[in-house]
Amino acid sequence: MKTLVTKRLTPENVEMFGKAIKVDDTLTLNAGEHKYVGQLAILSCEDSLQVGIHSAGNQGFVVSQLEQHADTPELLAALKGDFIVPVTNSIEVEGKQVPDMANISAIRVNQGEGIVFEKGVWHWSPYPAGDYCDVLVIFKKDTPDNDFISFKLEEEIRIIP
Repeated sequence: MKTLVTKRLTPENVEMFGKAIKVDDTLTLNAGEHKYVGQLAILSCEDSLQVGIHSAGNQGFVVSQLEQHADTPELLAALKGDFIVPVTNSIEVEGKQVPDMANISAIRVNQGEGIVFEKGVWHWSPYPAGDYCDVLVIFKKDTPDNDFISFKLEEEIRIIP
């Protein structure tokens, strides 16, 4: 079984998949103050966006499949708890788009951070880094029904948190 050592969410660690989002200390405010930081990321789509929450309890860190949205970017943001997500780009093998297993990574997204996957990036559902996580999920409306490609891995991968 292949193993992946988890990497911290940094712009450099995810630049080949998308964009890192982090709520940092510059957003610490005093009572009565307000601040808006706009355009942390841009999700380009020509339709309505779907906003949901993925809640997960710790089920271990074994990855047996990946998913891809060929035409849709996706945002995952840690609302409660930290999570780890396996991610890799797509490569063409025999005329078919498949995960680039030679360059797969496991990225840890801490509470208050998020990751935006570009179209075509392979990933799987978030794994709680602790016992539990709530993850904000935003993508084009009806993506799970209309733009979901699943890929069963030949060899399972164990993530080392």
